[in-house]
Amino acid sequence: MTQTATPHLVSHHQWQEEATFQDVLAEQFRRAPYLIASIFFHAVIAFALAGIMLLKSNENETPVINMAAVPPPPIVEEDLPPPEDQAIITEPTEPTLVTSDPVEDDPDDSLEDIGDPDQNADSPFDNTSFNNAVGIGGPPGGNDGRPGGPGRPKGGSPTEAAVFAGLEWLRDHQSPDGMWDCDDFMFNDKFDDKPTCDGGGDATNDVGVTGLALLAFLGHGNTTATGTFRDQVAGGVNWLREAQDLNSGLIGEEVGNPTLYNHAIASMALGEAYVMGKSPMLKRYLQRSIKLILNSQNPYQAWRYGLEPTGDNDSSITGWTVFALKTADDAKIPVPKGAYQGAKEWFDTMTDKGTGRTGYAWGNGGGPGGPPSRVKIYL
Repeated sequence: MTQTATPHLVSHHQWQEEATFQDVLAEQFRRAPYLIASIFFHAVIAFALAGIMLLKSNENETPVINMAAVPPPPIVEEDLPPPEDQAIITEPTEPTLVTSDPVEDDPDDSLEDIGDPDQNADSPFDNTSFNNAVGIGGPPGGNDGRPGGPGRPKGGSPTEAAVFAGLEWLRDHQSPDGMWDCDDFMFNDKFDDKPTCDGGGDATNDVGVTGLALLAFLGHGNTTATGTFRDQVAGGVNWLREAQDLNSGLIGEEVGNPTLYNHAIASMALGEAYVMGKSPMLKRYLQRSIKLILNSQNPYQAWRYGLEPTGDNDSSITGWTVFALKTADDAKIPVPKGAYQGAKEWFDTMTDKGTGRTGYAWGNGGGPGGPPSRVKIYL
């Protein structure tokens, strides 16, 4: 019996077949439309979600409005007046002697014997302050605290009238060049119908006496430009300026012991005139004179007659030099504190602690609490 050969049954699976590149490529092209459609669908959904989120964020944010700054107004140049509290600086001018007729007294201006019961007089001599002397600091006179009064004609109390009369006498005996002449003042008398003055003094004191006369006018409130006696003040100040040696600063000449007295009193007068009148040109003269005073002080001590320190001191001249330094302080001219300290230590040394009396100098019975140096004259 012939057996027919039965072929082997071979199972066929697709995954068991080796795919060729063409088969894979054909498969990808077959599936491409579905892939593209899926990508497009997801892109549409993503754009929709992004739009919704953007709209919600815009609804929550506050809009910011940027505005440009308003341009400043154009600058208009115009002439503005200077502020009231700002001094107008002008070229300093020399004080000139202005001729004017004396102020006549008011016939209705009566003087009562009761004085000034309300203490309202503004003359430095009617002020009740303990410190009403010109040049020693604080309010040197006048109820308003300024140096002197207003320089008005006589009136008010009998004391004020007497002061004004004294100033009139000084006015009537001032030399034409502005000084007060110690030995020849009687030749400047303005009144021929009255007895001629006598009692001439020492010409070596002309500088100091001129300074004292100026201090009297300044203490009454007169300056080089204001007051009843402004002409007399201007003339006296001009004379002191011309009398100063511009190299050494000394006002006047060396005349022995009176030299530093004269200089200190004249310096004080220039200082008061500068402080009260605010004349800038006086400052340099005052600076020179104060420099000489400082250079003549004994180191860590006080002053004596000489312009050069000698180690000798006395209370009289020291008092006048301190007055002059104080006026410089008032004029904003720097004064070393050591100058005052030396003077203070001298006065402390010469003052008797029991009596409070300050002696003049050492020697000849002097010392702390010693007698004055004036020579006794028996008439």
